[in-house]
Amino acid sequence: MPCANARGVLLALGRRPTRLLAPVILCLVVVVCSSAAPAAATRLPAVLSPSLRNAPADTELLWHNGCFATQSQRLPKPGCIFGDVDGRFRVALVGDSHASAWFPAIDRVAKARGWRVETFVKASCVPVDMPLLSLYLRRVYTECSTFLAATVKRLAAHPPDLLIVSASHISIFPARSRDSTMSAKVAAFARMIRKLSARRKVILGDVPYVGFSVPACLSVHRLHIESCAMTNWATRSRYGILDRGAAAATGATLIDLVRAGWCVRGVACPVVRGGIIAYRDSHHLTATFSRSIDEIHSPPDLITSLERSVICM
Repeated sequence: MPCANARGVLLALGRRPTRLLAPVILCLVVVVCSSAAPAAATRLPAVLSPSLRNAPADTELLWHNGCFATQSQRLPKPGCIFGDVDGRFRVALVGDSHASAWFPAIDRVAKARGWRVETFVKASCVPVDMPLLSLYLRRVYTECSTFLAATVKRLAAHPPDLLIVSASHISIFPARSRDSTMSAKVAAFARMIRKLSARRKVILGDVPYVGFSVPACLSVHRLHIESCAMTNWATRSRYGILDRGAAAATGATLIDLVRAGWCVRGVACPVVRGGIIAYRDSHHLTATFSRSIDEIHSPPDLITSLERSVICM
């Protein structure tokens, strides 16, 4: 049985990497994931970035400077400005932890093009116009609604030249049962995008949900990393429907780097590209992969895609 099917065991390691449990869980992973080697096996690269040990903690700058709002925070932190801080072209990045994971890529583009980037990102706060539940707080996520309202107000007062919004397609937990359908989620995402003021708007597509801890899987399958590739990535968890639906409803430009060059439909998508581990868990990019996306990505890259959206809109 391939490692990708050992979802429960690997999720345990990915979400609770305690020192006491990790050896026990890893032993279980070895037993559950053991299988015959693929015919064309690929070894884990000798030079790997980040290392397997460091991959789970390879988070972006926003996690360390207070600009990534935690569940309890209600307002965006002022002064979260990056790229070229004196740049005349202003960009706003809005979304949840998946938007935050794209920050290293966006910051690199901004510095190269002289763009000023301000961030409005919050844990588990998908930018949708509907009340959400927080699995962490175990109640209605009022802090998210307040955060989004404050973000809308800030951008209305000073509309950026470009809005980049990104969100997890697997983390929308509506507080009302009537909002549980995909059509309701798409509509709520579109409504929020319309509320966020900007001259131009871009949806930066979400990444596929792997379903297991990538670093844990790679540690087990060092000689056959194909066992950790994402199978059925294009259809799992209704991937892409949220982004495509909201783009169609709002006229925002959709930039889908995953389908444009990283993953190919019908083919297992690799979780290691160019010697770089793509995921730090089951659904967040490593900061190293995000920062290096244009070096390992097939055209069109992020720089080209963003510049086209600026010119064409």
